[in-house]
Amino acid sequence: MNIERFFYEHPVFRLDEFAAAKSTAGSLSGQSVQSSLQYYLKKGKIMRIRRELYAVMPPNKLATKHVVDPYLIAAKVVPDSILALHTAVSLYGLEYSVFNTFTYYSRHKTKAFHFQGCSFRPIVMPSVFEPEKEKGFLAQEINRQGVNIKVTTLEQTFVDILNRVGLSGGWEEVVRALDNMTVLDIERVIKYALAHDNAILNAKVGYFLEQRSKVFSASQEQIMKLEAHRPSIPQYISQDRRDSTLIKKWNIYLPNAVINRSWEENLDDF
Repeated sequence: MNIERFFYEHPVFRLDEFAAAKSTAGSLSGQSVQSSLQYYLKKGKIMRIRRELYAVMPPNKLATKHVVDPYLIAAKVVPDSILALHTAVSLYGLEYSVFNTFTYYSRHKTKAFHFQGCSFRPIVMPSVFEPEKEKGFLAQEINRQGVNIKVTTLEQTFVDILNRVGLSGGWEEVVRALDNMTVLDIERVIKYALAHDNAILNAKVGYFLEQRSKVFSASQEQIMKLEAHRPSIPQYISQDRRDSTLIKKWNIYLPNAVINRSWEENLDDF
């Protein structure tokens, strides 16, 4: 592949992608790959984001002034990256607050890093994404700046942010994101939730589906599939047990702030 075409199609790229492009162009040696990268770095055609991750510089723009799309960074940092949790919520335009932390699922052991004021945090890929376990839930691809990137589906995102509330911005952010969702494939939500084999998660998903059953057109028959796999005895889902109320149907203690949506009351003070 012509290198200029590669740069056009890969505004953010990994070393292995660049090496593959060089291979098709007829240059196979590792030294050639590294020499080429150094050449384009010195020429100001590319900039280094971190080890083995680069961004293409727009013509006539200084590296200090070029802001690289953080979603592309998170999507490209490792080959199997799947944008997830609040990052997926934000990508779908459902967020309440803007975060500068971008989370992605991966099977690779990589460290979190910072770039241009943003934090990039890898999260261990949930086992339900493992095809060898006969679950193999697939994320979807969306196009961003001409690049296909992977992100959890809306149905997966619904379940994931309830499963990892702390990594999704906390309860207020999660509930507001759920409120912004208007279309879901309920059967996919239920199938994905049950695949986690987590009774508390089933109860949380069931509770919030029931709260918005009219919006999502979720039937009682569907919700009962989750109810059948709720905790057998009451379970707390918050560390602050003093400020929680038992939801008997689902056998979970929910924080009162979530039940009462106390953050909405605070807005009335302004």
